[in-house]
Amino acid sequence: MNYLLRPILAIFLVLSSVAASADSDLIGQWQLRVEGRMGIQTPILTVREADGKFSGSIGGARGQLDIETITATGNQFSFPFNMTTPRGEFNLLYSGTRDGDSLTGKVETPRGPVPFTGKRKSP
Repeated sequence: MNYLLRPILAIFLVLSSVAASADSDLIGQWQLRVEGRMGIQTPILTVREADGKFSGSIGGARGQLDIETITATGNQFSFPFNMTTPRGEFNLLYSGTRDGDSLTGKVETPRGPVPFTGKRKSP
């Protein structure tokens, strides 16, 4: 029985290190391009990691908002945040895929999904 456990454990360790490496590739600054109803916005997404958890901020011409939790699994990521405007508070959810130094995805807004892309600005 023990002879079966060792190869399984080795495979698990290899796959875990590959997933952790892919997750950590999200860390850094990203120049986003969001194509919304109010035109094109170009916020900067900053992703940080501490104690195995991701957080960050997103900011642009209207200021910067903290992101408490960014979920990253492999090359997939998502994060929610609340945005306050003169029209009220809005809950937004970004979700996307990282491919090397590029991001693609959508922002779920109260008015429906809005596409976004991104390029790595700095590691």
